[in-house]
Amino acid sequence: MGMFDYVHFEMRCPVCGRLLDGFQTKDGECLLDKVEPDGLTTFYTMCRCDTWIEFRRRSPPFNLLREKPLTLPEVEALGFTMHVSRPLRNDCEVLPPDPPEQKFQRVEISGGDLGGDEDGDLRI
Repeated sequence: MGMFDYVHFEMRCPVCGRLLDGFQTKDGECLLDKVEPDGLTTFYTMCRCDTWIEFRRRSPPFNLLREKPLTLPEVEALGFTMHVSRPLRNDCEVLPPDPPEQKFQRVEISGGDLGGDEDGDLRI
């Protein structure tokens, strides 16, 4: 396990002009992966001239919870792909799929007034 991730960013040191590309962050999983800065709140580096350079911002607005959860097509549109695996053991119950949505049909009833409206629909 690493202690930070590398940030895919480079710039010149504002003091000595040296090219800096060793930016790091502890915002992610800290697996020594290379990550993009757009999902981070803090990243930093130290130049050989002993200048500490740090970028900070508030949490990105896309971390806010939505009113309703995303649907499968919306998650796939974000670039996610679903991978499904089953346990090797056979003692897991597999639930049946949800039943299809039921649609109601109009039924004609003859004889007597059941309290319907002018279209013949029942009043409840």
